[in-house]
Amino acid sequence: SGELVGARIVSLGAGQAQAAVEDVPAPEPEPGPAEQPRSARELASIVDISNYSKPQYTGDDLTRFRDNPDAAQIIYVAELYLRRTLSQDDVTTLIFISDQLNFSYELIDYLLEVCADKGKTNIRYIEKVAIDWAQSGVTTTDEARAHLCKFDSPYEIMRALGKNSDPSTVELEFINKWMNVYGFDKSVILEACARTVISTDKARFKYADSILTGWHQKGVHTLEDVQLLDPPKKKPAQSGSKQGTAGKNKFSQFTQNQYDYEELEKKLISN
Repeated sequence: SGELVGARIVSLGAGQAQAAVEDVPAPEPEPGPAEQPRSARELASIVDISNYSKPQYTGDDLTRFRDNPDAAQIIYVAELYLRRTLSQDDVTTLIFISDQLNFSYELIDYLLEVCADKGKTNIRYIEKVAIDWAQSGVTTTDEARAHLCKFDSPYEIMRALGKNSDPSTVELEFINKWMNVYGFDKSVILEACARTVISTDKARFKYADSILTGWHQKGVHTLEDVQLLDPPKKKPAQSGSKQGTAGKNKFSQFTQNQYDYEELEKKLISN
């Protein structure tokens, strides 16, 4: 069949080389369960993107890509989202996402929109997100939206704690515990974050963790449960009876002396 199925390398003799190729029968395939037909999503997830590295595209590749009407539209849209004229590196990244990751032009459009909305217009970031989607089997915009729903919460929680950076590994562990171990709804976590920001400016994740751990131990599931746990607000103390206070001022608690001003005047004059 033209396929190499075995080889043997022998020692070199004095002044001459001897080599032989040994015919080795191909092994019989081991019996196993019949292979199930793959779904379109499974087929998309096994696209040859094992190393996720861009090939070295030639000038002809760029020209061919630009000449495609759909690709030309994507380049135009990308320049609007990224607010710059695309460089050669930008275009090769779009070719990589289209050809190697098998993204449709509609999905590339949505990818650019999502990244631009987050203020992430660096082409390396866009490429990284595209690879993440490909690894997760995302092939349509609906699947991309569902994928984002699972991972947008960490960023919202970070913002609720006053942080604009990507969550670190430790911070993601906290978030994972709150959402997946404790099973809290996002609204409950955001409430804990709000209380954290009000109460402390340092170690916010640890402080929020202490709040959510306490709620978890007390069986909290909803914001209504949180409100039931809060102590009732104290009513403002009522002022004392107003009877008999008319005409009094802040000095009324002191004994007021009665002076004979004419007698005092006579004493001053006599002195």
